[in-house]
Amino acid sequence: MSKNDLHSLFKTLRPSWGKNGEVAFYQELATRLSQIARTDKPWGWRYVQSVDHGTLGHSPSRRFLRAVEILAAEADGLPAFIAETEAVTVHARPGAVHPNAILLSESKACANPTCTIHFIPRVPWQKYCPRCAKLKRRTQ
Repeated sequence: MSKNDLHSLFKTLRPSWGKNGEVAFYQELATRLSQIARTDKPWGWRYVQSVDHGTLGHSPSRRFLRAVEILAAEADGLPAFIAETEAVTVHARPGAVHPNAILLSESKACANPTCTIHFIPRVPWQKYCPRCAKLKRRTQ
């Protein structure tokens, strides 16, 4: 995303978000972008203003740019949960997952320290991948 694209997006958002002045606009934008990016330390309004005005001194972070892309997609009418997705390869039983389905769960590593499998749990408390769970049941 170029500096012109960023400035253009911010300019597009200003009429709806900038009714209470420039600082309030950048505060709202910083808050929204921080929420989208799920940052531990939220961006401040001065950072966003510096990006917009081209006075940051370095390129904005990839995380910031990705949040801006998601916000832009949202502004164009694409739901944020779709804009936040990325294409990945998933291995599933035939017919179990529809092509282009959106998975809302997060994968996690198997609790068996020697296992390298990451899986999407069926229930939140599932700790082991199906292979290790089966082995664990056999040894009990």
